[in-house]
Amino acid sequence: MYYMFSVSNLKHEVIQQILASGKAVGYSGMLLMSKETEFKFGNRTIKNDGNIDGWIYNLYRNKIVPLYDKVKIKSTEVADILVGELYQPCNNNKITYADKIYQSRKPKQEVIDLYNRFLLIAIDNRIMDCTDEIEKIRLEARLEQIKDDIHEGKCVWE
Repeated sequence: MYYMFSVSNLKHEVIQQILASGKAVGYSGMLLMSKETEFKFGNRTIKNDGNIDGWIYNLYRNKIVPLYDKVKIKSTEVADILVGELYQPCNNNKITYADKIYQSRKPKQEVIDLYNRFLLIAIDNRIMDCTDEIEKIRLEARLEQIKDDIHEGKCVWE
């Protein structure tokens, strides 16, 4: 399991000590990601601010991607799939999605990229569950459009 640490209230030196220990990586700005549940420095204990699952759910909190008319994909739908797969292998090397995030040079960007990947899966799931042919055609067309948007870096959560 991976945990997140908000370090905005810590001195720069303490943050550097944590990073230098090799037991955490910078996630973004003032967040660190680690397998450790806490860090101890002398008499001080720095506790985590939750596991990565919660941070994934909050990345696009209450955001949507419109599909057509009033049909949309909610961020929670995508997060449910991503979090469900987080500790499953993502490649032939048996590296999990969580490990992939942790090992990335830019962990937060990796989560954003995974969100986009699982957005496509969420739409594809809707297509597979769809019984109305016209709706299915509309979803398939929108899926292709969103694939292009992602490829061009234009996919936006509203």
